[in-house]
Amino acid sequence: MGLLDKLAAVTVDTDTRISEQDRKVCQAHQKAYENARETFTYLYELWTVFVNEQQKMISEVSEDSYVQERYYRLDGISTSAISNKIEALHQIFITSIVQYFNEKYHVSVEYDIIRNIFIPKAPEHSWEKSRAEEYHKKMATMILRYEDILEQIFVQLGGRTFEERALDELKAKCHDFSWNLSRKKPEYIIRGDTIQFDGIACYCEDWCRRTVWKIRDGMKSVLKAIAHFETQQLDYLPKDIAFLVGYDDKCSSSYEFEYEKVKKIRMFKNNRVDIKFASKELANQFAETYLGLVA
Repeated sequence: MGLLDKLAAVTVDTDTRISEQDRKVCQAHQKAYENARETFTYLYELWTVFVNEQQKMISEVSEDSYVQERYYRLDGISTSAISNKIEALHQIFITSIVQYFNEKYHVSVEYDIIRNIFIPKAPEHSWEKSRAEEYHKKMATMILRYEDILEQIFVQLGGRTFEERALDELKAKCHDFSWNLSRKKPEYIIRGDTIQFDGIACYCEDWCRRTVWKIRDGMKSVLKAIAHFETQQLDYLPKDIAFLVGYDDKCSSSYEFEYEKVKKIRMFKNNRVDIKFASKELANQFAETYLGLVA
């Protein structure tokens, strides 16, 4: 066997690129999807026979459709409803797999792209009878595999791992927030061991005779980057930072941290936010890594 033949024979098992827990989740969804498909298909066949028998029995004595449906009519259950559910299972399956990885690894894999690859496009017009029959037949018989969905997820990751893609997306959010992209100028200043964010990073309101502080979404991305800078973990936020990026209003404009690299955050009424690091070297390192030094 030549070198090219050997390379062509090499296959990459998608499962080796995910954790054991991820694989268990995917397999559980695969089983649930297939079980639902089989059960609803059986129910469709059973319901069809049941309806036909009922209509045949009553049609001998009445042509009134209401009378014919009297014994089998049940709100929410019909052959069309069951058929629609069978067809919807494919989208539910794809969404469940993509949503799991998006939420766990904080990435933004696009569901619509994967859906369009695997699910045929429905006919646009009701008069396209032959196309409609072909579409519904395919939707009723097709079976998706989670391995194929994963392969398309990795295509969107562009050869990166989930962690690498999540970190790249976080850095992109921090960069976009920290720069005036139209003017190609930073909206942050490094002053010694402190980075000042001069854009609209926060704001305050007087509510019930007290001042409450709110942090902008872009600044929350910076705080998530602070957490990664401190812990080197993307799926963990220290308690103090988790509170700051939460939805609750903040009653104080200043918070101190007992961290190794980051020491304090302070908000100002002119919408500025200052983050103080343990040293100017760390402040510069954070800016270079997460905010970027060029537009």
